[in-house]
Amino acid sequence: GHETRPPRAEETPARRWLAYGSSITNGASASMHLNSYVYHAARTAGLDVRNLGLSGSCHCEPEVADYLAEQDDCEIFTLEVGVNMRTSVETGDFQERVERLLDKVHRADRQLFLVTVYPNYASGVPEQRQQAFSEILRRIHASGNWPGLGLIEGGSVLDSPGDLTTDLIHPSDYGHARMGRNLGEFLRSPRVGPEF
Repeated sequence: GHETRPPRAEETPARRWLAYGSSITNGASASMHLNSYVYHAARTAGLDVRNLGLSGSCHCEPEVADYLAEQDDCEIFTLEVGVNMRTSVETGDFQERVERLLDKVHRADRQLFLVTVYPNYASGVPEQRQQAFSEILRRIHASGNWPGLGLIEGGSVLDSPGDLTTDLIHPSDYGHARMGRNLGEFLRSPRVGPEF
């Protein structure tokens, strides 16, 4: 029976972040959705976040790129791509998909960050391919073709193998919390903001 109201402007974060990625970004293996690293990072950085982690997909699909491009109320984008394509997409196709995604979402009023593959314990072809994918992301970042594009090394966010669950790819609750702290401290730094 109590009155409710929407939050006032001063009660909400001033900046909005869109997090696109795999099941890791979606929050897989966290005991509850709000324990995922994305929400920990948002709280640490003081950001309002829209979590667009897509478990089992995140293949830089053209339809998703179109949808992301339309999100006019987010000024920070993190693009965690690669891990879900490591068994089905060749390296040349991967580069084309990422570049097509960037062509769609890159704008002067947005700050975009590619995120290299979070460390995990794949072996054989998946391990080789995800290493190649991370190197492609580094080269795309270094190319200068998308001014202002940033790069976040996945290993600086998920920085300990003990943060993974027994599947050796998804973080535990503790891992999500540590990842959120690491990423949140990066996102709240002076290099991230409207002046970039």
